[in-house]
This record gives sequence, C-alpha cells and structure tokens, in this order.
Amino acid sequence: MNSLDIFQDEEIVTSSVISEEVINQLIEKCKESSIEYSYVNSNFIIMLSSGRSKYKILIDNMKYALNVLEIDFSKYVVLQDYLAICSYEKGTIEAIFEPIHLPYHLLLRKLFDNYESTDEKIRIVQETDIGNLALEIGKVSKELGVIFHSQIRRNFISIKLSGLNIKQHNKALDILKKVTDSLFFQIELRYKLPIILSKQNSGMAGGRYFKEVNVEELKFPKIQYNSEALSLYWYARSARRMPLLQYLAYYQSIEYYFPLYSDIEAKKTLKNMLMNPTFNEHNEADLSKVIVSIRTKLGGKGFANERTQLLSTLKECINPDEIRDFLKSSSKKEDFFSLKNEQGNIAKKLSNAKLTVNQDDTEIINNLKERIYDIRCKIVHTKALSQEDTVELILPFSKEAENLDFDVELLKLISQQVIITSGNQLLL
Repeated sequence: MNSLDIFQDEEIVTSSVISEEVINQLIEKCKESSIEYSYVNSNFIIMLSSGRSKYKILIDNMKYALNVLEIDFSKYVVLQDYLAICSYEKGTIEAIFEPIHLPYHLLLRKLFDNYESTDEKIRIVQETDIGNLALEIGKVSKELGVIFHSQIRRNFISIKLSGLNIKQHNKALDILKKVTDSLFFQIELRYKLPIILSKQNSGMAGGRYFKEVNVEELKFPKIQYNSEALSLYWYARSARRMPLLQYLAYYQSIEYYFPLYSDIEAKKTLKNMLMNPTFNEHNEADLSKVIVSIRTKLGGKGFANERTQLLSTLKECINPDEIRDFLKSSSKKEDFFSLKNEQGNIAKKLSNAKLTVNQDDTEIINNLKERIYDIRCKIVHTKALSQEDTVELILPFSKEAENLDFDVELLKLISQQVIITSGNQLLL
C-alpha cells in the first residue's frame, strides 16, 4: 500500500460500509491487547490510552479500517492534547509540529528546500548516560498518520525521538516538551522560523464551517462604526489559534467604549437624584450622596473601577435574550456556562460565574460581567479586588487556554453588539 493513502484526501473519502470480516479482525486485535472499543451505527471506535483519558479513533469506512489493521496500534499511547504518540516498548515519541503564522509549505522550504512532501530527514544523535538518543525530523510515520488521519495532511512532517526509556505518559510528555522547546527555540534563533507542537482539535466550539451566503442580502452601508474599536475587533479575528490574544483584543474593543457608557449611566443617576422632590441642593448630606453615587459610575482616575465600567457598558448595549439564544445554540454551551456536567467542570476552571437561560435580565448581565472580568484578570495576571485575592493564571498553550473557545466566542458576540449599539449614521 502506498503510505500516502493513510492521509485524509479526496481520493480516499468513501462511504463504504466496513465488512463483518474486518470488524471481527478489529475486535480480535483490540481484545488481544485489552484495548477498549465500541461498534455503534456502523462506526468502529478504538479507545487508545491518553494519560488519564482516552483518544478515540473513529473508523467509519472500509479503506480506513484496512489502514488501521496494517499498524500495530496496540503498541502506542496518545500524548494528551497533542498530535503525538509514544511507544513504551520501542522507546519512541513522535509528534507533529507546525509554523506559527506561516504557510506550511514555507516550513518545508526552510527545512528541506522543498515546497512539497519530502523523503529527506534531519537526524541528530546525542550520546548520554542512558545510551544514544536520536532526534529525527522528516515524513510522518504510517502509525502517526493512521491514528490522526483526520487531523493531518499528506505533506506534514514530524519530530521523532528514539532511544528513550519511558513507561509513563506524563514522563513522555515532559521529555517531548523539554526537547522541542529547546530545539524549536534554536531553530527560531538560527533560521527565524517560529514553530510549535501541533495540538489536537478540541471540537469544543462545534467545528468551523462556511455559512452559505446570499449576496443579494447586502445593503449599501448606512451606519459607521468606530475605526479604533473595529481595528481591535479585526485584530482578534486574525489571531488564529491564539485564544488569549483573541480574548484580550475582543475585550479591548469593548473597553474602548467604557468612558462613553460610564458617563451615560452617571448622567442617568444624577438626573434621577436631582429630580427627586426630596432632594435639597442646600443640604450637605444630599450633595454628598450625589458625589458618592456618580463617583462609582464615572470613568477616569479616582472614579469607577474597570468592573463597574464593564457593567455600565453591558447594561447599555447587550440584550439578555441574545445571550440566552447563544447559550441555547448547543447543549455543550448550555452545560459549559451553567457549570454542569463535564463541560461545566471545564468552565469552572476559568470562572465560577454561571450563565443560564433561566436567569433574569439583571442576573444574566451581572454574571456576564463577572465571567468576562474574571477571565480577563487571569490572562493579564492582575488581582480583581484586593490584595487578599488570589488569581490563577491562564498561560499561553495551557489546557485552560485551549478551553477558552466558548468564552472567546461569547466575547466576540458581546464585542459585535457593543460596536453595533455604538454606531452612528454614515456621513460621506
């Protein structure tokens, strides 16, 4: 079999049903190695060990089933979160890596002077106390290609480590990170080529798709939006696979309007107090109440804190029903933001602020403010309230950063609504 057949490509896309004979072979192979499996709705699923969890290999057609049978998948564990495998028996680790903000073909061009897939290899051997350790960069192995067939393409390359003595998942992951951190930084310094280990698709945000469009729906622009806020919004949209940067850019596009909406709320408060028939402009106590009240509403040094300004902006710009519709758009989102089930446990690590469709308007806006600001503080590493507060950090490439998908999607919606609400008539 041509080794290139293992990769996801239009040539191998098929709806053929897996034969009973092949299903039995897969079952037998799993049973021999005590590997969990299931067979549901004509799909065979193999569950490989991946730290404390399992990595599911979904086999949904005959050709892929035959490819899986050709590798000894029982000898491999998947390194959690990464497109990486490890064989304790062989003493090997293999992982996919990718360039940061560069087309993949430029990675091939830089390393191998070739824009397409290559049979060339970069091999480095290091003598150590435990023997000769080898590092190799080259074409993806058949095993790695089969296990991650839906997430990689035929021209991808990998880094392979061999000569290792490892028996634990976390140790293997630690070795991979230490070696690649050092190697990739060396490559960056020598060749100005930024690269990172590739991560598995989380699937939390429900996948990406292109919405069908009807260009006849387009209208000549009638509203103009603030160019500075839009610049921050587009910056967030361009920060592909950089959730922390996306989150902060969306937040800043909202933050741009803090002074405007803090002033609006302060004026409303002042107007209500002055119109109260019991208000006496000659009474020191009444005047003090006015000062104290608007001080918490106004932006600027010595006045409202950032959380209060965020709340003022959300009150003026956000329709709670839009948030409810967002939550109801998928069961995963509902579980995530209501802090229920497995998704809810993930959400709690980012913020304990809960959002549910049953909350009243005031509660949903208040909790939205808390969740947005909690995460913002964890990203920029500041304390939210006082010196007694302890803030857990969200660091780049961490598990928490990978789990920001839904919160980034929510903040994008908030940013859109704030920018729209703040628009003015287009004047040319």
